[in-house]
Amino acid sequence: MLSIPLKQTERVDLRRSLHAFVEASYSTEQADAHRDAFEEVHVLRERVRLATLTEKNHAATVATLARYYRVVTSLRTRFGAAVEDSEFAVQFVWRDAFRPPEKVARADLQYERVCVLFNVAAALSYAGAAQKRGDEEGLRRACQLFQQAAHAVESVQGLLADGGGGAGSGPTADLSAEALGAWRGLMLAQAQQCFYEKAAREKIKPAVRAPRNSVRAIPRNSLSRFRSRAGGGQGGRADGKVLRRGGGGAERRRRRRAQAVGAKGVALRPRLAAEDL
Repeated sequence: MLSIPLKQTERVDLRRSLHAFVEASYSTEQADAHRDAFEEVHVLRERVRLATLTEKNHAATVATLARYYRVVTSLRTRFGAAVEDSEFAVQFVWRDAFRPPEKVARADLQYERVCVLFNVAAALSYAGAAQKRGDEEGLRRACQLFQQAAHAVESVQGLLADGGGGAGSGPTADLSAEALGAWRGLMLAQAQQCFYEKAAREKIKPAVRAPRNSVRAIPRNSLSRFRSRAGGGQGGRADGKVLRRGGGGAERRRRRRAQAVGAKGVALRPRLAAEDL
């Protein structure tokens, strides 16, 4: 199973920046009263900056990233664009997950949220790939984690659609619409593979666990785009033949059986539990 690599970031002094912003916007007394909170935020971001993924620490890394994501979301809700537009704003520097020399810097909390949530998806994907799929519980857990990773990627897409890329130069290539669509499709396909393995182990009929279900986990528009680039046009193939979906009664019955098995086995839709974020 494949996982998404973490994006790397550079050190920033949130402690000093937050203190200076509160002091200028409110009062020195309030800034001093919240020194411990500013220190906690600074230390938490340092833990995010230094985060790694191993078989022993992936759960702790997911928890750290999710906690910092909530903190950044809270800061943006509390202060809005004021903290970003102030003279005390910091530049958040994030590198491309696949090409680290490429980086983008933004004084934008929404961009910070985007990159941290991308790393949440990466950590969840690593956790899914690290599961021991030799038993039923390992398969169930891997499927769940891949689904959560897919939903985290989808949430990144939503943040970017809401302006999470910020002003100025565009985000790095790992945050492009094409790349995010591919990561999401990959995570869903791997979740489907876990379901297929579980079905095969339980000796469910091959017609029910047909491989075509794995293809359906990838967004339809992505498949259409790939087919078009292959030379077949809309819904076509490289040889020019039109790809058609089966519509007979037998096909519908097979789909109903597959849905029934999915309801009894692991969930097939991407879900991200509230407690994870």
